[in-house]
Formats: sequence, C-alpha cells, structure tokens
Amino acid sequence: MNKLLKLSKKLPEYLFYLFVFSLPWQTRWIFHDSFYQGEVFEYGRLSLYGFDIILIVSLLYCFIAELKNLTVKKLRIFNIILVLYCFIVLLSVIWADEKLIAWYWGMRMLLGWGLFCLIQKIDFSRLKLVIVVVVAGAMQGLLGIWQFLNQNVWQSKWLGMAGQNARDLGASVVEFGIERWLRAYGSLPHPNIYGALLVLSFIGVIYLVTKIKHKYHQLFLVFSSSFIALGILFSYSRAAWLGFGLVFIAGIIWLYKTVKDEWLKKFIKWLWLYLFLLLALFTLATWPIIKTRLHIGETTRLETISTVERSAGYRAAKEIIKDNLLLGVGVGNYADELKERYPDEPVWYIQPVHNVPLIIFGELGIMGFLMVILLSFYIIKLLFKKRDWSYLGLLIIVYCLLFFDHFWWTLSSGLYVLWLVMGLVFKERKEINIK
Repeated sequence: MNKLLKLSKKLPEYLFYLFVFSLPWQTRWIFHDSFYQGEVFEYGRLSLYGFDIILIVSLLYCFIAELKNLTVKKLRIFNIILVLYCFIVLLSVIWADEKLIAWYWGMRMLLGWGLFCLIQKIDFSRLKLVIVVVVAGAMQGLLGIWQFLNQNVWQSKWLGMAGQNARDLGASVVEFGIERWLRAYGSLPHPNIYGALLVLSFIGVIYLVTKIKHKYHQLFLVFSSSFIALGILFSYSRAAWLGFGLVFIAGIIWLYKTVKDEWLKKFIKWLWLYLFLLLALFTLATWPIIKTRLHIGETTRLETISTVERSAGYRAAKEIIKDNLLLGVGVGNYADELKERYPDEPVWYIQPVHNVPLIIFGELGIMGFLMVILLSFYIIKLLFKKRDWSYLGLLIIVYCLLFFDHFWWTLSSGLYVLWLVMGLVFKERKEINIK
C-alpha cells in the first residue's frame, strides 16, 4: 500500500520526464485532414500526438488529486497577463475564417498553459530533467548522423517520420552543381526545428558538466555531446549553427566562472577542444555543402529560391498585419489567410513567415502581441532581479531562434517547448535531492 502511495505521488514527475523525452517524436493520429490544390495541406491538418496524451493524463491526474493547490502562487500580476493572453487567443476564434483550426490551436494554447502550471506544481529534479533532455538530444543526433550518411530518412508511422530522399522534390536538401545532399531531419518534420532542439539539448550538456562525479559521467558527456554537435552540423540550419556558436562560447565562459575544481576545468578544456576539432574535421569533409549554405562563392539555385521565398514571406506578413492590425486573422489561421491572398500559388509556397513574433502579431493582433511582450518582459525582469544568468541565457537563445523560423508556433512540439522553457525559467529555483 505504501509503495502504491509513493508511486502515485511520483507519477506526475515521471510523466513529466516522459513528456519531455517524447516531444521530438511526431507520432500522431490525424483526425482531420486538409487538402489544397489536390495536395495535403499540413497547416490545415488536425492531429493528436503521443505527447498530447501524456500531457492530458498528467493534467487530469493533478487536477483530480490536488485541484485546490494547482494555482501558481505569488505571481498574481503574471497570472493576470497570462489569463488575458489566453482569453485573447480563444476570443480570436470568433473572427477566424477557419474556426475549426482556430479552436484546435486555441485548445493547444490552453494545454501549453496547463503545462506551465504543471511545472509550477510538481516537484521534479532538474538534474533528472536535464539528463532526459540530453539523452533525447543524443538519440536525435545519432539518428540525424545516420540519415545524413545514408542520405535517406526511412518512413515510420509509429515514430511519426515521413520518408525523405535527396532525389525527392520537396525534400530539404543542399544543392550545388548536379549534387543534392539531404539535410538531417531526426524524427522531426524539418531540419531547422531539428537543429534548434539540438541546440537546447547542448545547453543541457553544459549544465551536466558541472555535475560530473565519475568517469562514466565523462564518457556519457563525450558521446552525447558528439552526437548532438554533429546532428546540429548535419542539419545545415544556419540559425542552429548561430545558436550553437553562441552557446558554445557562452558555455566556456560560464563554466570557467562557475567551476572551481581544477580537474574538472581540465576536463572541460579537453571536451571543448575535442568538440571543436570534431566539428572542424567534418566541416572540412563537407565544406562544399557548408559553403553553399553560408553563401560563400556563387549562390546556387535552391539558396536563391530560399532567400526569395523568405523575403516574400516578410512582405506578406507586413500586408497581413497592416490589414488586421487590431484583431489579427485568428489563432492558427495565418496559413489560411495566405491561401486567400495568393490563390494561384502552389501549396509548397503557402507557409507562415519564418518569424514567430510576426505570426503572433498577424494572428492575434496588437493586443495579443502586447500580451506576449508583457509576459516576456515580466520573466526577464524576474530573472534580472534574481541574477539568474543561466536561465536568462537559455531564454535569450530561445528568443533569438524565434526570429528565424515559424515551427515554434506552427508545430505542436515547438509550441510546447516554448511553454516548457517559460515554465522552467519562471519556477522558483530549488535543487531537489536525488534519491
């Protein structure tokens, strides 16, 4: 009986770890499909993911078990802003053209809010959580390495992976001359979000370096950091490269200021030198691909198309925001608005601008955008007040990544990562003893 009681108390914590581990895996049930010009329109699909089920079960368990204690305490101003934000999101369903999609993303936003509250409520070990993040990142890194070396992503409905091949039109590749090189996807739908999530995993590596106690820990960090770093490289995501470079340099500075033991400083120096040489070796080995992505020399056809499309995305965002300044087009309806404005464009052209703040402004209008600014300002102010530079650094890295892609808002796992990071940096920090 005591064991069952103890397990029931630990269940929310274990479910939380499982939820975080499952975020990169896109296993889902598509209960409403959408088509445009005879092709599948991903931004109109409605799906229930494996991590959705874990989160819903966790929330139901906590609400039923301890409903009266589930509120976030001592954070009243923030809670008011958060409630207003979620209210604006649900209110936007009223004027959204595609109300079913708006309801779907509105419910997702409420689940994200539930995740935020769940993080404040449950007791969990930061160390265990970071280990889960690093293990998940290492697995994704190893998967991405295999995909790049084999130039193939195998299809698996159970893992949520769509088949990709360098010869397939629509696959994310780097092209130079007559060669096409497939970028690493991991288990995610695009290399950009794959690379960005690996950058966050590498931040976990930096944290774990300070917890080393045995040689086995050192071996774990050497292998996991190798897989994560190479996965980032093979994603050929410029935003992920930039983020990794900032994290790599900031990690050296933070560790040398934090770590006092000389033997650990020696290991850190060795590990960072090893990673630098490893990346340098594979950079030289794949230099033609990297040179193409960095626009060194002659710009290739696909890179030109990518630049033109991104520029067009910003122009479209400007028009949508200008025409819907006050209320926005409704949550989840940005891509549908593009369909209405550009009916003659092919399906692959219809995708949100690669900038999350602009999407938020376009979907929720000026009030929703201001609520997001206030939430961010409040969190940053709190971190400055506590002089919590490590979490502030994590938040800055995530915010920087938001300006380079839309997957943080248009992909379910990306949206949950935002709520997860916000919940973690907002939680009262206390070290929990590992048993």
